[in-house]
Amino acid sequence: MQKYFNEKYLNSLPVSKKTVKDRNSYLAEAHISKEQKETFDVFLSHSSKDKNLVGKVRDVIEKEYHFSAYVDWDENSGMLRTEVADTIKEVMTRCKTLLIVKTQNSDESSWVSWETGYFEALKFKNITDRFDQIGVLVIDNENFNQAVLENPFNCYHQEYLLRYTFVDENNLRTFIQQGAKKAREYNQCAKIF
Repeated sequence: MQKYFNEKYLNSLPVSKKTVKDRNSYLAEAHISKEQKETFDVFLSHSSKDKNLVGKVRDVIEKEYHFSAYVDWDENSGMLRTEVADTIKEVMTRCKTLLIVKTQNSDESSWVSWETGYFEALKFKNITDRFDQIGVLVIDNENFNQAVLENPFNCYHQEYLLRYTFVDENNLRTFIQQGAKKAREYNQCAKIF
C-alpha cells in the first residue's frame, strides 16, 4: 500500500534556516573550487505556488535521507526570468534524478511538464530505456479524494506520468539510490565512448 507524504505532516515541520550562503559555506569547507560544479541527487520539479511545501520536502530529503536536492528558487535566487530555462537545463545535467512533487498546483504548472520532458530527453537516449531516474511524489492533502489517491493521474489527463516511478515514503531512499547508481553507470559508459 502506498504511504503518501502528507501535506499536514510536512507543514508541521519547522521551516529550514538553510540558505544559499549556508550551501556556499559547505562547499568552501569541502574544498570544492568555484570552477567545480556541484552535483545534486535530486532535481525537485514543482509549482512555485508550493514553495513552502517543496522547501520541507527538500528538508526531508536532505536531513532525513542525506541526499542533496536542487530547488531553483533557492539555489538561484535573484536569477532573471530570461535566464531560468537555460539555468535549469544546465543544472539538470548535474542532477541524478528528477522528482515531480505532484500537487494540484503542479498539475497546472507548465514548468513541471517542461522540466520533465527536458530531463527525459537529456537522460534517456534509447526507446528501450526505463525511466527509473524520474519519480512522481504525490502529496496527499484533504482536497484529494480517495479516487484521486488510488489513481492520481486519471483526473488531470496526465497518463504519461505512469511511465515514471511512483515514489512514496516507503521507496524514496531506494529511488534516489538507484537513480544515482544509473547516473554513475551512464557517466562511465560516456567516458568510454
